[in-house]
Amino acid sequence: MYDVIIIGAGPAGCRTAELLAKDGKSVLVIEEHEKVGNPVQCTGLISHKLLVIHQALPKSIIQNKIKTARFFAPNGTNFSLSVKKPALVVDRVKLDKWLAEKAKKAGAKFKLKTRFLKFRQQENKIIVETNGSTFECQYLIGADGVLSNVRKQMKLDFDYHQQIFSQKTKTKTFKQEAQLSFGGEYFNWIVPVSKTKARIGGPSKEQKFKGTSGGVVRYGLIPTAQKENVFLVGDAALQVKPFSCGGVVYGQIAARCLAEAILKNKNYDDLWKKELEGSIRKGLFLCQFYTFPNWLQNLAFEIIVRTNAEKLLENLDIDFY
Repeated sequence: MYDVIIIGAGPAGCRTAELLAKDGKSVLVIEEHEKVGNPVQCTGLISHKLLVIHQALPKSIIQNKIKTARFFAPNGTNFSLSVKKPALVVDRVKLDKWLAEKAKKAGAKFKLKTRFLKFRQQENKIIVETNGSTFECQYLIGADGVLSNVRKQMKLDFDYHQQIFSQKTKTKTFKQEAQLSFGGEYFNWIVPVSKTKARIGGPSKEQKFKGTSGGVVRYGLIPTAQKENVFLVGDAALQVKPFSCGGVVYGQIAARCLAEAILKNKNYDDLWKKELEGSIRKGLFLCQFYTFPNWLQNLAFEIIVRTNAEKLLENLDIDFY
């Protein structure tokens, strides 16, 4: 029997596995895909806080650094924001694999190509069934993404917002700035990976497109991410930035909270909400901008440009954290 079984080998799951294994817990990570890091469903634009959390992050994972973002209104009015500490454009496959290797070195075991089916409580243990084997543990963690099967079986009642995105990589000459174009339910983006390559994407009505990547994102503030000895972390717990749906940094923070809760017998919800609830609420407030009709979004941009208010906006943290 394992102390902890984690469903999902994404960044949040692997970070939780590493922290628990370092403290002597026996940890098994179950991942349905053949390789860690695939499929890629992320633009890879992450704040500098990733380097604060992981100071030893290999340079090979960082593909680009972006200091400027340009925002476009539906009518083309635009302004740019620059930050002192550039955001990182990362190779998500390499990042995920690196986090998995750190977990393995700490002592965590991985079982790939194994699909989680269901769990059930039995006296003082949890029975975890997969398509290949049955396992036992004291703690079960759902790090299985936005459509979490663990969360579904926990039967939690919560409200959320949902977006579907698609993205493709294009090759031509690109400015070294991220570009966000508003109008409609969300925004479209261009994130340069290099001077000649960029990831381009936006909202979509489909989940799968030939030649593109993408997926479903849900955001909101979940009332609880735990039920007895079963926990959720990362996208499964809606621990993502509402305004941009980025979840890597929030997931790493929540992973630390979850490890502390298990190791020190603390309340997980208290820990992660102390760290992230305020940031998520700020993001949800700003998301109201997406509900504005185009004429009102245009007006908001005109006011920002005419009053030079973008200088004040540069003081905002892109994680709202």
